[in-house]
Amino acid sequence: HFTLAEGPWRQYLSLIEFCKHHEIKTVVMLMPEGSEFREGGPLDVRAQREAFVTKLIVETPFPVIDARSWCQNDDFYDGHHLSIN
Repeated sequence: HFTLAEGPWRQYLSLIEFCKHHEIKTVVMLMPEGSEFREGGPLDVRAQREAFVTKLIVETPFPVIDARSWCQNDDFYDGHHLSIN
């Protein structure tokens, strides 16, 4: 059974507080992914991933750019890393 850990979320919130305290302009960007990463995996894992993205958008005081679907599959050399072309 897959579950997203709370530790990384707490670390993320700590980083957000640091940026706010030091007035660091911040944007959160969800990098492009191939369709096999966006649509793959068990349904419960995908649901948790989407719930995390929703939580990120709702609870982050900075803009969140969701670029996960901005590129076509042939823009990646392995489905996850963008090619140079």
